[in-house]
Amino acid sequence: MRLSDAVLLGLPEIRFTNSVWLGEDTDGNCFGCLVGAALFSIGARRGEYDIDQQLAQIWTWTKTYLFEGALPCCGREFNPMEITCVLTHMADHYKDKEITAEFIADWVRSVEPQEEPVRDPEAEFMEQRAGLNEPAPEEPEPTVAEAFIEQANKRMQRNSWSLANHGTALVIDALRKNGDVKP
Repeated sequence: MRLSDAVLLGLPEIRFTNSVWLGEDTDGNCFGCLVGAALFSIGARRGEYDIDQQLAQIWTWTKTYLFEGALPCCGREFNPMEITCVLTHMADHYKDKEITAEFIADWVRSVEPQEEPVRDPEAEFMEQRAGLNEPAPEEPEPTVAEAFIEQANKRMQRNSWSLANHGTALVIDALRKNGDVKP
């Protein structure tokens, strides 16, 4: 199911509030925002702490999508912003009855991929039985030394630091001599 359709299907089923992603009261009634409505429509009953990650597990395109430009609901210009932030902004306009659920779904439809991959559990099962869908081997956890080197390299790239200027090269050499890290 596409995100645009999920918003439309979920909104009538929950009590709309723009203060919570998705929640459930003691009577089992759900409430939430636009993102919560979409999640509700596919079976979720509570929003996770990291809502962007929860959304990306279902609609993978949301992981990399950043909106930039003027929103059609108000003309407000946005710097690169995640879809959850844009939907939260649009929810304010929806709450004030300035836009409709259909307007929101049309906008989401304009930015989401035309075809969302459809998961077919039966086909996945058959592929797994045939050995075509083997899970990728797990990569071993990096050693402390490897993690240190990776972190140092990231800092160097981010800040244009020189390893030699900060003595890190000496630490790396010592770790290599000790056999903790491969050259």
